[in-house]
Amino acid sequence: MASGVKFSFFIALFIVLVAVGAAHEGHDHMAPAEPPSNHASSLKNHAVVGGLFPLLLTLLIARERL
Repeated sequence: MASGVKFSFFIALFIVLVAVGAAHEGHDHMAPAEPPSNHASSLKNHAVVGGLFPLLLTLLIARERL
């Protein structure tokens, strides 16, 4: 049974690596970076708060159930 789990994990890892390689194909590393807009920092702050809130909520729920 353990070898089946190891094999499944290896196949999943291989699929992820192939997907990353396929997504990276044709990517230009020398593309110039765009200057940040004035709204970029506020959007970034909202994204951090929006991503942090569900994480904290999940941790609080898990802590209550344990």
